[in-house]
Amino acid sequence: MQTLKQISCSLVKLGLLSILLLTACSKDPVTTPDPGTNPPPASGKKISKIEYDGGSYESVEYNSNGTIAKITNHIVYSTGTPYHLVYSFVYTGTVLNEVRGDDGTKFKYTYANQQVIKTELYSAGGNLVAYYDYTYTNGKLTRTDGYNRIPGGTISTTPTMRYDKEYLSSGNLKKMIIYFRNPTTGGLEKSSEYLFNDYDNKRNTTAVFENNPYLPLDSLIPNNPLTELHYDMNGTLEDTVAHTYTYDADGNPLTRKTVIKSVGYPDMVENATFYY
Repeated sequence: MQTLKQISCSLVKLGLLSILLLTACSKDPVTTPDPGTNPPPASGKKISKIEYDGGSYESVEYNSNGTIAKITNHIVYSTGTPYHLVYSFVYTGTVLNEVRGDDGTKFKYTYANQQVIKTELYSAGGNLVAYYDYTYTNGKLTRTDGYNRIPGGTISTTPTMRYDKEYLSSGNLKKMIIYFRNPTTGGLEKSSEYLFNDYDNKRNTTAVFENNPYLPLDSLIPNNPLTELHYDMNGTLEDTVAHTYTYDADGNPLTRKTVIKSVGYPDMVENATFYY
């Protein structure tokens, strides 16, 4: 999960080692299976906290109507002081209008047909620092265009980044291709591609919080991903990611172990524990 101060970097990296919204590859080495079932939660449990190796966590508080009231984001770095930020969610009825950080940062939303079509990001000083436009196909988010401030200038009038997405028939995200602006030409160039190889048949309860609950409030992966393949701009495999889970009696994930195998580097392991 990202803070507003980290958003530019996070949207570039997309949190490759802990964020599950990384998919895609136009050179699929295998046939992507459909996970099939997506059973509704039997218990109605809601995530209250996610803990990670090293002491980082995020906790979630809810309003009486079930909407999110607050998210506390606590990030522990290998050195230095942990970063702690609390986001408060502001609604009109059940429609989210703003997310406000206790550091003065803010996200504002524009809707059409009950879907978020634009998100604006504001600094603590009240300045617009970036915005994102969303394109939907048959109700699914298929493109995100980002407009960031060009160094030394104003916010770009053409996209500085783009994410194109494809889905399985189950509704799970299959593929995402990422583009960034070439500062020399001003055009978008492909940066990387991601493929979700397969999923389990349990309901995903965490991705909406781990990816970014602000852009927009919708999970792109209804089930829990099991494997991911990460490719560079030339189609060369860079990372293979495997997730394993334990579940409660209702099928909600309790723990997740992630092993990242990167070409030329030692394996990395990340553990997460989920509370309801």
